[in-house]
Amino acid sequence: MWIETTRNLLDTVLKHVTVLLVNESEAELLTGISNPQKAGHQLMEYGIKKVVVKLGSYGAILIDEENQIHIGAYPVKNVIDPTGAGDVFAGTFAAVLNSGGTAKEALVQASALASVCVEGFGVEKILECDKDEINKRISYINTTLDL
Repeated sequence: MWIETTRNLLDTVLKHVTVLLVNESEAELLTGISNPQKAGHQLMEYGIKKVVVKLGSYGAILIDEENQIHIGAYPVKNVIDPTGAGDVFAGTFAAVLNSGGTAKEALVQASALASVCVEGFGVEKILECDKDEINKRISYINTTLDL
């Protein structure tokens, strides 16, 4: 895998990263640590300001200088296609931060939209989804916060 074959280059790049989003497997490959929270803290040692470790159906963890937040995932009853959910998560997280939202808001909204994405192919369900449904998911995810 590229993490192992280009390690020196990757270490150099990570020293210039501000926000890093990885899944649990990537976090372990980067750090050698299987615990996602500990791996996230280890990644912060590169100088990264915010680390998000995505845990799939178990939610996500955000670690930054001020927070360590774990959120649960919205319980999706009918997963059609997980393709693109990580991209939706990353794009939403970046958009919320860029528009002045907090890291917690970005994490929750990213998780909510990713949960919609998996209920269809591509972004079809996101395009069909109304604001009330997204707000319902955001409210639910907010109840799962572990600060």
